[in-house]
Amino acid sequence: MSGGRLFPWILILCCILVCGCMVPFPDIRPGTDPEGSSYGTEPEGSVVPEDSTAPENTTAPAEPGTGVPSETEGTQPATEPPATEPPATEPPVTEPPVTEPPVTEPPATEPPATEPPATEPAPTEPAPPDEPAFSRFLGRLMPEDIAEVNARTLANPSSMLYDVLGECTYAYEDVLFMLNSYGMPNTPYLGYGPFTDDRKADLVRNTNRDFLLKKMQEEPGGRVPVRYAILLKNADVRAFPTVERATAAMLDRDHDRMQETKLPYASGVLILHESLDGQWYFVQGEYYYGWILKSDATEADRASFRSYLTADRIAVSLTPSGPEPWQRLGVILPIEDRTADTLTVRVPARNEYGNFCTETRVIPAAGFSEGFLPWDPEDCAARMRAL
Repeated sequence: MSGGRLFPWILILCCILVCGCMVPFPDIRPGTDPEGSSYGTEPEGSVVPEDSTAPENTTAPAEPGTGVPSETEGTQPATEPPATEPPATEPPVTEPPVTEPPVTEPPATEPPATEPPATEPAPTEPAPPDEPAFSRFLGRLMPEDIAEVNARTLANPSSMLYDVLGECTYAYEDVLFMLNSYGMPNTPYLGYGPFTDDRKADLVRNTNRDFLLKKMQEEPGGRVPVRYAILLKNADVRAFPTVERATAAMLDRDHDRMQETKLPYASGVLILHESLDGQWYFVQGEYYYGWILKSDATEADRASFRSYLTADRIAVSLTPSGPEPWQRLGVILPIEDRTADTLTVRVPARNEYGNFCTETRVIPAAGFSEGFLPWDPEDCAARMRAL
């Protein structure tokens, strides 16, 4: 074969080789399928703009035999990475309207401008500045505090306490009301016998209520002539003028419905009324009223009464009990003199005329306090446990 005939074939072969070199190799980067099954597809859920076109291949192969790049073969698959780049949704990042934080709204907290605290001046609760704070009663109380508490308590009618040193006036109606405040015990026995209706009637008669009723008629609005007495012993206060016990069982010695309380030795009482048999006083003590035996007290004039009960120096008994009448917790005696181990005190007595007088006694200082102790809850609880 001549050279002229071989040239066309050589030229064709060269064109084929050139065209073969221009064919792109498959894209085998991560995320693509070298086999071509998913090659050129977008990730699921991604949005590809409709007007997006694949970048043109600037090195398009030449037409066979001409060496001119082919316009039809010049385009490459539109699946190259740039297709994933258009996260056109990124702009919505501007959506978080940072302006939304109407952080200016916190001014809504301005109302809590603690304007109510403007009402805080309302802590005018201590308006009664003369009212002692309750916290003061949780700790020790000194004598001046005790005096203040006593004054407030005595000023309260419902406290049932009475200032025997004050201006004491009672109407006959008042005393009758006090007598009637005691009901007859509903027990089957009085002393060692049955508590019959006749015995109950005798007790009522001995209260001498008829005298008060008569005075109320003769002197409407009249006042009782108050008398004064100092106790010579720790006196039993009875509901009715009798020493017999009102009990549920004849031999019951523990429960006496006639017994109300005891008033302490050397304390003062007001005499408001007497029993019909003349053996009993109806008295008002500092914290109780009722019937006491006349033999347990001695009458005093008002000046002597006040002088004895308002002594400058006093001894207060801290002994729960003992054989002597002053050996009882809370008994108060005026002090004449004191040594390291003894106290010289004045005790109440009855003179030859049966009236109040005092006697001097020297007693051990142990078990007494000169003046009242500060009020202390723990000390008070310990002394009560010792009773």
